[in-house]
Amino acid sequence: LKLTKRRDNLEAKHRELDCAKLRKDLEVTDDIVNSETKLHALFLKWLSYFNKPHFVDFDVEDEKAFKMRFEIFKRTARFINEENKSGSFTYGLNQFAVMTRAEYARRSGEWLMRSSIRFC
Repeated sequence: LKLTKRRDNLEAKHRELDCAKLRKDLEVTDDIVNSETKLHALFLKWLSYFNKPHFVDFDVEDEKAFKMRFEIFKRTARFINEENKSGSFTYGLNQFAVMTRAEYARRSGEWLMRSSIRFC
């Protein structure tokens, strides 16, 4: 029992560190949203975290798909930046950042069913 509690505590601390790193790595600022180059760099960083089959999986070599997802990502980042300026709630980039509304609506039920996926 003691070993189980200790392992659970260590896993919880590790998840907190991972989430803190993720929030810092994917932070959205005025400086970023006002620069196409910085948005592109942030998108590439986002891809390293979230372009996985259990999130949104698209072929980054497919130029059309890449451009479409990048456009959605830019809109999402700008929305997050504006919302974070005006409220007490802080938004952040997550696995949904490149989904269309229709994709999100289709998938949202699936996300709730998957208890193995951890969110920050």
